[in-house]
Amino acid sequence: EEEEEEEEEEEVPFFEEVSGDDPLVKELEERLRKQNGNKDLTLDMVLNPGTIVNTEREVIMLKAELKATPEDDAERIKELEDKIEQKQMKIVTEMRQVMTDSLKLEFLLQAILSIPLFCSFCYDAFPAYPDLEWLTLTPEDTKLVFRIFGLWGVWLVTVPALRARKPGGPFGMGYEEKRALDTSFLVLPFVCIFTPFFTKDPAVCFWVSLVILAGPAIRELGLPEPVNWLLKALDFGTGSERGVRSEDKEWKAQLDSYEQAAEELLKAKQEKVAAKEAAEAKAA
Repeated sequence: EEEEEEEEEEEVPFFEEVSGDDPLVKELEERLRKQNGNKDLTLDMVLNPGTIVNTEREVIMLKAELKATPEDDAERIKELEDKIEQKQMKIVTEMRQVMTDSLKLEFLLQAILSIPLFCSFCYDAFPAYPDLEWLTLTPEDTKLVFRIFGLWGVWLVTVPALRARKPGGPFGMGYEEKRALDTSFLVLPFVCIFTPFFTKDPAVCFWVSLVILAGPAIRELGLPEPVNWLLKALDFGTGSERGVRSEDKEWKAQLDSYEQAAEELLKAKQEKVAAKEAAEAKAA
């Protein structure tokens, strides 16, 4: 039954983005720096910042519920304390998951090396095509498959590898770069789909994709509102972290209800103590 209750709790929709100046984010970043001994760390440098913020908010709700729980309900108090401890340990574990510079470099090298590779596919210049006769593919069919992969490769491999890097360090992704990569990620599928209608040369699509990828100035253009919404949805920075939301009315309403219940419980306790003291004074 407890597992079913936990599953039901997980189904409640949580937060989609969080403001970088949110007091909760600032407090978490301070704990992150102390825990890792690095004063330059921010939440967007860990692997799962949204998980950290969501879990911390769950802890806040659980503490508020604990505060509103009557003292004679020992079983519920123990259950809440265990949940709080479990989620606090989860936060500590997630805060240790900081992306290393070596991993950022690995993603960067993957992106750089993929460019000449896909270029060779588009120009039929790859030196060692595999034998795919077991798939009933002729050598020319094999080259066609590689041309198609080269045509889509920048979007499938290069851009995701660049976007996988977290900010910070010599190989981290800058915020301007991130926005440009998000734009490229949205635009390139249309380029790959529609360019072949104008030319059958896959190299043309490859070079157009590279120009778009290398053109961060595109984000300075007046983009339509739907595109801006999609860019916001793709945002990976602390300012708009995926999996977190700055204003969640449902969460705040639930938290307020717990705080109100706690105040009512405290008031009832005070009235009970006052009544007991009055009775004792009257008896004396």
